[in-house]
Amino acid sequence: MDHAVLYGIDTQKSLLTVHPFATGLAAALSHGLTIGIGNFAGTIDLVPETMKQASLKMRIKADSLTVNEQMKEGDRREIERVMRDEVLRISEHSEVVFESSYIRVTPLSGQLYQADITGKLSLTGVTRDHSFSAQVVIGSNGLRANGTFKIKQTDFGIPLITAGGGLLKLHDELKLHFYIVAERQN
Repeated sequence: MDHAVLYGIDTQKSLLTVHPFATGLAAALSHGLTIGIGNFAGTIDLVPETMKQASLKMRIKADSLTVNEQMKEGDRREIERVMRDEVLRISEHSEVVFESSYIRVTPLSGQLYQADITGKLSLTGVTRDHSFSAQVVIGSNGLRANGTFKIKQTDFGIPLITAGGGLLKLHDELKLHFYIVAERQN
C-alpha cells in the first residue's frame, strides 16, 4: 500500500509575488509593481506514486510583504505603510491562510502533473472559496510547483486604494505568482 508523504515548503528556495494593476498618470510611469512575500510556511501531503490524498496548507505573515521595485526610499515606505495599514490591516489580521479541500491531479508527462486545487483562502478576516492550478514536478526527495492566479480585493473587503490625489488608482484584481520548492519530510 502506498503511503502519503509530507513535504515542507523551503521558503529560501520558493518565491511568492503579488502584481497589482493600476491606472492613472502615475501608473504609466511606474511600469507595474511587484510585491514580494518574505515570510511564509506550508506543507504538501500526497502519495507520490499515485498523487492521491493530496493536500496543501499555507500561512503567510501579512507584515512580510515588501515592494520589490527600485524607487525612492520614501515612496517605498509609503506604499508599504498603505499596504500594511490600509489594505491588509495587519494589526487586525496578521496572517493570510490557504487550506485545500480538494486537489485533482492529472498526469501530463513523466513526473510532470497538472494540479487543480480548491480550498479556502482567508485574507483580512474574510474566508472565501478559492481555486487555482499549478504545474507540479515530483522528484525522489521533493517537488516543485508553479503557477499564477488572480483574486479580487473587494471579495475580501479590501478597499481600492487611490494615491497622489487620483494620479494612481489600484484595480480590484491582483495577480499572484508562485514557485514552490518542497522537500520530503518523512
